[in-house]
Amino acid sequence: MKKIILTITFIFSISLQSQWKEIYATYDDETNGTGDNTVDVSVIKENKFVALCTQKDNTCYLIPYVNADSALGRKQFYGYSPATDGFFQKWASGFDEVQLLNAWHAVIGPDTLLYVANNDSLHNILVFGFDSDTIISVDFRLETGNNSLSGISVDKNGLVYVLNDTSIGKNDDLKIYPPKSQWSPTRIMNPIKTINLPDGIYKSLAVSNDGKQIFVTDYLKRKILKYIITPQSNYVLDENFNFVVSPLDTNRVTAGLDTAYVTGLAHLKTNNLLYVALNKYFGGSSWYKFAKIYTLNPNSGAVIDTIDQAQWNFNLTGGYNKRGNGTTPGNASGYASPYDLDFDENKNLYTISYYGWTVEKWNYTGTLPTIISSVKQISNSLPKYFTLEQNYPNPFNPTTIIRFSILKDAEIKLTIKNILGQVISTPVNEKLNSGTHEVKIDFNNLPSGNYYYTISDGVNSITKKMMFLQ
Repeated sequence: MKKIILTITFIFSISLQSQWKEIYATYDDETNGTGDNTVDVSVIKENKFVALCTQKDNTCYLIPYVNADSALGRKQFYGYSPATDGFFQKWASGFDEVQLLNAWHAVIGPDTLLYVANNDSLHNILVFGFDSDTIISVDFRLETGNNSLSGISVDKNGLVYVLNDTSIGKNDDLKIYPPKSQWSPTRIMNPIKTINLPDGIYKSLAVSNDGKQIFVTDYLKRKILKYIITPQSNYVLDENFNFVVSPLDTNRVTAGLDTAYVTGLAHLKTNNLLYVALNKYFGGSSWYKFAKIYTLNPNSGAVIDTIDQAQWNFNLTGGYNKRGNGTTPGNASGYASPYDLDFDENKNLYTISYYGWTVEKWNYTGTLPTIISSVKQISNSLPKYFTLEQNYPNPFNPTTIIRFSILKDAEIKLTIKNILGQVISTPVNEKLNSGTHEVKIDFNNLPSGNYYYTISDGVNSITKKMMFLQ
């Protein structure tokens, strides 16, 4: 019996388009703007975050915000484009100092500390804290070697993942280090694991909370690679995941111009959704119209939703790169150029405008989907009947398996309803091959009670009852 594994999106059966709304963009002036090109935002909690800025001489600095909105929140002031004053920020502990230099990514770890992928001569991972209104150095740094760093992530266990900006001719492109509590006092130690990526230019990475999924952006090829961990604790390329940006993805391609590039990633852990920023890095004003943010199925790479940041700016300002006096309106950056992304505890999305020198907050007005299941085709033998089996186990807590058989290739929809008849989820909604399939469902975030599940091929349908008991 031949086995084929298919990965399917599990989403709530609602329309996601146009439900993202920008709540605010920090004013691009001396009262609340970041002060220079902004490459990253790291969120501690709602409206409390750190912006990472870079200057023309590659020196960098961090700006803390508390209780932020468009006009308020910034807690440190370094002037407007402080590069003119030769300003740079240091990580310092005693006599040990490292200049913040050519840093493009930072991340808040589970310890609420800020980890920065720095590009001094030793390419340090630098750790900072954030007290009531000030960024402070924490006595942890780690030298990673000669390779230029780009993306950085920290999983729930404190493991630190850093990505080389380029993997050309290298075999340690992605390094995984132990939690900072295990870092050597000498500031030097070998990673506990390395991953060799195909030759390319890599700008960003995102890691699932358990560290079992790693996503990296291949900048020049405009694609995302996904690596998954095997039972032997090795990471392998997931061939079932596929996301590549094409000129058609932007819908605003001008003759002779190329499309946007993949620049930033964020993994919304509570819903298992992958968010990707599209932007033309160092592209200039002609590229603002390409700025978008996609919601992806992390299992397949399929696009679930689109936040058209460029169009949002155009609708509010009349252009892709306009904002009156750098302040109005208060919910559009005016220069659509996202580079990276992050989320707060309430699932609000934060991004930045690289050229607008701002941080933006977006809110989803509906209910975000949760990707929690996969479909397996367990047999491609032609069944005798169109069938839906009783889920097992039943009752269940919190997962159960539903098996069904279809007589021919067809558009199959599996829906789950509550006792009021409301559709709460659609685990399967696409074309499947004839044969027997099964899908694993997780009810972790749903209330106990009776539910009904229905399989339909467009002509026939079968409904059965199941019980979730917490």
